[in-house]
Amino acid sequence: MLARLLILWLQHASLAVQAGCYLPDGTDRNARNDTIAGKTRYEPCSTGAGHSMCYNTKDGDTCVEDGLIYNPGGQLWRESCTDPTWQAPECLKVCYDDQLSPSLLADEGGKRMSSIDMTIEKCHDGTFCCGGHDYAQKNCCALGKGFSIVNRTASYSSSTASSTTSAIPSFTATLTTSTDHASSPTASAPSSMTGEPSPSPNKKSAIIGGSVGGVVGASILLAIVICLRKRYGKNRAGSQIWFDHETARQDPMKPAVELPSPAAELPSPESEQLSMRKHAAELPAFIERTELPAYRENQWSKVG
Repeated sequence: MLARLLILWLQHASLAVQAGCYLPDGTDRNARNDTIAGKTRYEPCSTGAGHSMCYNTKDGDTCVEDGLIYNPGGQLWRESCTDPTWQAPECLKVCYDDQLSPSLLADEGGKRMSSIDMTIEKCHDGTFCCGGHDYAQKNCCALGKGFSIVNRTASYSSSTASSTTSAIPSFTATLTTSTDHASSPTASAPSSMTGEPSPSPNKKSAIIGGSVGGVVGASILLAIVICLRKRYGKNRAGSQIWFDHETARQDPMKPAVELPSPAAELPSPESEQLSMRKHAAELPAFIERTELPAYRENQWSKVG
């Protein structure tokens, strides 16, 4: 019985040695100086098939179900994994990226996250942040940038993920919000427009008012033109009548219509008398007849 237990223990120890524990950059955690000096010793949390996270057996660490390691002093850690490539799903992929801010590098002694066991801070809202207590609370928890652990992977909320992406806004087209978003392209992308935009009620009123005003204005202008034409026609007719009357006054003997000039020879008294009677009959009624000169009467008396 004792021999059998010894064999099982040797198998377990052999498996632990063969598995190894590796940091995200591929470094063997047990080859570090602190382990060689006997201060630390890392072994897999699980001895079953597949890969597993590792814990420090010298400090009384405890493996937590989500892959974190809990230290008796109350500190959470992301430690090493049995897969040197860290591609296995059992490796807890949090706080292992070397894209660090200078302040976090200083907090960890200027070392890269992929080359060390990382301290993890739990925020008041239940999320986690990388770094020691003071740094994580100030620069991550207080800003709502913590992550949750889902299937051994860091899961960020949509607001946290958007804040960690590039500061260059995406473009949609308010063409909106514009951003709407354009929403066209939107910074967040403005949403694309569907159909022509309908005019607002104020624009509709302005269009209707303008149309009515245009019709009324055109009607008024047309009426003014008609009145002016009528007035011009009356003035022209009155001017013609006045001209004819004035001509008759100045020269009662001149007919309103110009007669053809008589023959070059002097007319006989008889023909002249007949012509004057005819002219007198054609003159308007209001024109006063004037006496013929005395020499005309003498001439006619001699003839008679």
